[in-house]
Amino acid sequence: MKPDSNFESEEEIKLSFGLSMINPTYTSTNESLESIVAGLDVQSEDKILGILGSGQQGLAILENGPKVDLIDYEEKQIKYSLELFNFIKNTKNSNKSCRNILYKISYDVNTKIYFSSVPRIKRIRKNISRLNVLPTQNIFELEKNLSKYNKVYLSNAVDYGYFEIEDQIERLEKFGSKFNSGTLFYISRRFYSGKIKGFCIEKDLTQKAKALKEKGRMTEWEPRVLIKN
Repeated sequence: MKPDSNFESEEEIKLSFGLSMINPTYTSTNESLESIVAGLDVQSEDKILGILGSGQQGLAILENGPKVDLIDYEEKQIKYSLELFNFIKNTKNSNKSCRNILYKISYDVNTKIYFSSVPRIKRIRKNISRLNVLPTQNIFELEKNLSKYNKVYLSNAVDYGYFEIEDQIERLEKFGSKFNSGTLFYISRRFYSGKIKGFCIEKDLTQKAKALKEKGRMTEWEPRVLIKN
C-alpha cells in the first residue's frame, strides 16, 4: 500500500522540517537496499560495521536483527541520521508515521518501494536498539576492536576521494588487514577487476547482489562482495 501523500502527524511535520534544515550531503540513497542485504547475507548473529550515509542502508541491514555500528566523517550526516533513528525509536510514533517519513525522504523509486511496507518497518523498529552510530571519523582510520565485526558495508567509500586505482587498492588492503579471516566486505562500485591482496571474491553473494541490482535498474552501482583470506 502506498503511503499517504500528506504528513499524518505533527511529529512527522516537525521531523521533516528538522531534517531539511540540517542539509547533509546525502538525504537518501539510490543504492539497491535489496542488493546490500543479500550481498552481506545478513543474519541475526552478525556484527556489522558500515558507512552511515543517509542511514537508510543501515536500517535495511538492521531488519534481520544483527548488531550494526555505523560511521561517517561528516557531522551533518550523523546529525541527520540520528534525528531519523530517534524518530523511529520513539514508541510514541506509529509504524505508519515511520513508514511515511522513510518513504517521503526517499528520492529513488526503488527506495520508496522498499520502505513502503509496514511489516518491514515493524521489524526494523523491533531491532532499532541494536543500531549504534559511532563518533565522527573516517572509517579507514579506525584501529581498535575491528576483529569483532564479521561483515563490513563500504558502499563506494573505497574510491571516494581517491582517483588512482593504486591508491584505492592500497586503502582497501590496509583496511582489510585489520579484520579476521572470513570477514565479508560489500563494495558498491567495481573499482578494480583484478586480484586484491588479502581478499578473494565471494562469487555466489556477488551474483545475488548483482541480480537484485539489475532488477532495480540501478546502473551506476556495481556490487561486489569480497571475503578476507
